Amino acid sequence: MIILTVIILGLIYRSSKRVRMQKKLKKEDKIKLMDQLTSLKNRNYLNESLPNWNKNTIYPQSVIIIDLNKIQNINDTLGYEEGDRQIKGAANILIRSQLENTDIIRTNGNEFMIYLVGYSQKQITSYIHKLNKEFKSLPYEYGACITYSMILDDLKSIEDAINECIEDIKKQKENKKEEEK
Repeated sequence: MIILTVIILGLIYRSSKRVRMQKKLKKEDKIKLMDQLTSLKNRNYLNESLPNWNKNTIYPQSVIIIDLNKIQNINDTLGYEEGDRQIKGAANILIRSQLENTDIIRTNGNEFMIYLVGYSQKQITSYIHKLNKEFKSLPYEYGACITYSMILDDLKSIEDAINECIEDIKKQKENKKEEEK
């Protein structure tokens, strides 16, 4: 009888815990924190998460920025539906290849960010190599500029890492324009 009671109490606890977790995010919050096109987290989620991520003392942490190439060109020549198809395809690749202890965010039209905790530089570069291969299967084979920044201690903030990545993406884009001339 005692064993049966313990089992029943355990099942009740597990189911109530599941209900509490599901209730955590109300519908309005989901809409506020999710990108409607890709179902990924959005910039609002990023802004709300930054303070907690900066408090995280588990290292290494990393930020990966992915900037899809030529989305504006696709939109202008083939229409926004095709541009959206390219963006959705990239989001699906990111979701399918998502690593544990990561958050994927669509930060703007053609840009994504991945926040990772506990991965070495070798693991990050291997993951980026895999993503580059996967992006070749997108409807339009323009690929993406991808860069990362490692955070090894509390001297570097998430914002610092993001800014470092953004500067690197700008340099990559400038180099691509020079090569195309």
